[in-house]
Amino acid sequence: MRAGAVVVLAALAGGAVAPATPLPAAEPLRMTIGVVGDIGSLDPREGTGAVAREIWRLQYPALTDLDVATLAPVPGLAASWTVSADRRQVTYTIRDGASWSDGRPVTAHDVVFSLRHARDGRWPYAAGTLDGLDARAADDRTVVVTAAGDPGPLPVLAVHVVPEHAFGREPGPGNVGAGDWHVTGRTDREVRLAAVDRPGRPPLDEIVYRSYPDGGALLGALRAGEVDVAAGLAPGDAAAARAVPGATVVHANDGDQWLLRAGIADRDLRRAVARSLDRARLVRDARDGVGRAQVVPVLARDHAWWPGAADAAAVTGDVGYRPSARAALAGRRLVIGLDRDDGAAAAVAGAVARQLREAGAEVVLAGAGDGPGVDLELVRRDPGDDPAPALAPYTCAAGRWCDAGIEAAYADLRDGDPARRRDAARAAAARLATEAVEIVLFAPDELQAFRSDHVTGLLREPRDERLVAFWPATAHYREVVRAAAPPGEEVPTGLFVVLAVTIGVIATAGAVVVSRRVRSRGLPVDRDVEGAVGGEGLAPERPPA
Repeated sequence: MRAGAVVVLAALAGGAVAPATPLPAAEPLRMTIGVVGDIGSLDPREGTGAVAREIWRLQYPALTDLDVATLAPVPGLAASWTVSADRRQVTYTIRDGASWSDGRPVTAHDVVFSLRHARDGRWPYAAGTLDGLDARAADDRTVVVTAAGDPGPLPVLAVHVVPEHAFGREPGPGNVGAGDWHVTGRTDREVRLAAVDRPGRPPLDEIVYRSYPDGGALLGALRAGEVDVAAGLAPGDAAAARAVPGATVVHANDGDQWLLRAGIADRDLRRAVARSLDRARLVRDARDGVGRAQVVPVLARDHAWWPGAADAAAVTGDVGYRPSARAALAGRRLVIGLDRDDGAAAAVAGAVARQLREAGAEVVLAGAGDGPGVDLELVRRDPGDDPAPALAPYTCAAGRWCDAGIEAAYADLRDGDPARRRDAARAAAARLATEAVEIVLFAPDELQAFRSDHVTGLLREPRDERLVAFWPATAHYREVVRAAAPPGEEVPTGLFVVLAVTIGVIATAGAVVVSRRVRSRGLPVDRDVEGAVGGEGLAPERPPA
């Protein structure tokens, strides 16, 4: 090889290892979530909006989190816990290394401060769920929570832990958090959260929540790539969302159900009503197809409380839709009341009334709040973490329909061990359905759409029946990564750096080898080249005699 070739190799090496201009930094990985309507207050002492609740879950830790798939309690701020035999005392151990975004450690004293202030101040998100509970710090990493009466969902505790040392000032931009992200900016239209820079942080650098005036504006933003997720779409937006190029439409819920509470004494008539309703048609008529037909009551959101597949199938076979059952409703007068006065309830009530009238029944739609005395009360139930409250209206002490099975199940749910409580909840749900005391209609899913050309990892593929935003668990945000660049687009900066350094190392090594061979043959060596290939530490060549 000629000495000139060595010069070329050295020049390539120098350009690869030490570029004349710095390489551009990679753009921060940002996910934008669009919502309809005002964001509202982010202060957990007064905020009630969906965005606020989502931000609290991201910024303020809870002692227990929820599994993304099953919604079962899993460790959160607490690494572990022990429960007393009567379920009225739980001792939580805070995980090692838990810290606030300002670097201070999260302590048991923060938990005590948060529970007491949320309970006594009746913070909206926890109103009524913390009554009778108190906490004390056994030491900095151990907190003991005690229930004066019914332990409810313990060890699940509905309180966001806030920093005692910082929460005296008004929450807002720069607010201290202990989650993976914390609020860094707020305007009337959007909220920005940045990842806390610490070991093990997620790939997603920033989450932005941006509000739009209506569903049409939000769909336009999705179409233009302005948002990665369009959340809170109305059921009527389903067709338009599916028409957005590159968008995936998903709908799911965490246990919400529309159901009819039957105040009819005649068991056969109750069951005839249950069998006369085509649930799939109700979803189409009342929700534009955004929902899931169901027959079995959901008493609590954790899937462990739900009847198994075989039991659910048996219930559906017993009180599911049977066209022949409609004959029993001919000439019957049925009064339907509503538990709320809104458009969604009116749409469901209207769809139910149409089917019952088709069966020959005389149907009267009463006003909202006219529950007592009506034959069927339309209810939308949002289950919590404990099934006991859903069964309380059916206990004999309440003076309503009850039987020995429901009474025994309620007793087991209040004081039983975990296995007995689970079996009791499943048996009670099946009993309510087969007796048609609760005539379950469908799950009113929330509608969302998302793109995967900028960020990906929002759903586990190929199928996942959960929402990508505003799901009760937020751990899946850690799985969001940058989408791969389509063929023909610019190579990512990080990859370019790796390739450039690799080429530089190979070229430098080759140049050194060539230079040494040149010297060994007694050929003249250009001193500039010798320095360029790292020959500074070698004895200079003597010219031939």
